This record gives sequence, structure tokens and C-alpha cells, in this order.
Amino acid sequence: LVPATNHSEALRRPIAGLQTGGTTPLAAGLDAAAQLLARERRAHPGVAGEAALLLISDGHGNVGRRPGGHWVQAEIAAAATRLARTPHLRRLLCDTTEPGKADDASHWLAAQLGAHHLPLAELQQAGADPLPHITHWLDQG
Repeated sequence: LVPATNHSEALRRPIAGLQTGGTTPLAAGLDAAAQLLARERRAHPGVAGEAALLLISDGHGNVGRRPGGHWVQAEIAAAATRLARTPHLRRLLCDTTEPGKADDASHWLAAQLGAHHLPLAELQQAGADPLPHITHWLDQG
């Protein structure tokens, strides 16, 4: 989680240094983002305009709040649905699915969130730096 900012360039270093892989408590991360957004809106009630959620994921959560893998997907769906209902929130899912692998989970998650889906592998294969695309989306919507 990166602190809320209105300067997209402040995200460059955290995004560039992001490590992927390992365990992913995705539902907990989505809930933490919702809590951060709610805190920021309470702290700055007079600030008008949309907020933006940037989620960097392959859409696969593998750690849930309760034991048993069957709960994980339900928890992710519930957390994503709560964020999708958040007014004045633009959502961008930067898909980290490796080239050649199915990206069904990331498409599903983007749909659950009501998010724009940006496949990072396609940008990288085309030789494009994804950071300008991300910051442009955050700045322009």
C-alpha cells in the first residue's frame, strides 16, 4: 500500500521496485485500500474529484482470512464488490500475468472491481515502459 498522493510521479519509485510472487492476501489488500480511501475522504471532506485505485496483481489470491482455500475466492469477490460500489473511484488493474499464461483471473478481478485492465506483459513485449501508461491513466482517467 502506497500512501495516498495527488502526484502520480510519487508512485514511480514504489512501482518500479515492486516485487511480485509469493503469498497474496488479495482480499485483505483490497480491504486495506478501501480503508485507506475512506480515511482520506474523512480527513479531506472538502476535496472534490475522483480518487484512483491502482492495483498491481495477476488476480490470483492464495491467502485468505479463514483456513481452507475455498474461502479465498469468495473473500476476494466480496472485497472487490465493495470497492466497485465506491463512488467517485477510478480503478486500474495492472495485470502482472506472465506472458503465455492465461489471464482469466486478472480479467475476472478487473470485472469484479469495475476496473480498466492493463496487461503489463503486452506493453513490455512491445518494448514500452508501462510507467508512463500508468501515470497517464492516473492523471487523465
